[in-house]
Amino acid sequence: MAYDVTAGFDKLADQQFMMDAGAVGGGVLAGESLGYLAGGREVAGFNIPSELGGVTVIAGAEYAPMIDGRTKRHAQVGGGVAIILSLMERFGVRDSLNEVFA
Repeated sequence: MAYDVTAGFDKLADQQFMMDAGAVGGGVLAGESLGYLAGGREVAGFNIPSELGGVTVIAGAEYAPMIDGRTKRHAQVGGGVAIILSLMERFGVRDSLNEVFA
């Protein structure tokens, strides 16, 4: 049985896959950007956590009229990834992984 090495690259030519990946990437980018902008600021005596960026993307995609269907779901997944990245940074997991693999 011969293996087709190029079969795995066919997904990169799939337009729907690229749109899905772009929506997830956009959700991560927006969540991380909002997290960096809002994180550490103080409002009414409370510190705003950086995780709020991902939450904002999830809620914003839910109620944005121009985002629907798969794109909405994938943007929300990107917001969830942004929350996970912020939590990893908060608890030092990202730094620990960098030390282990560096």
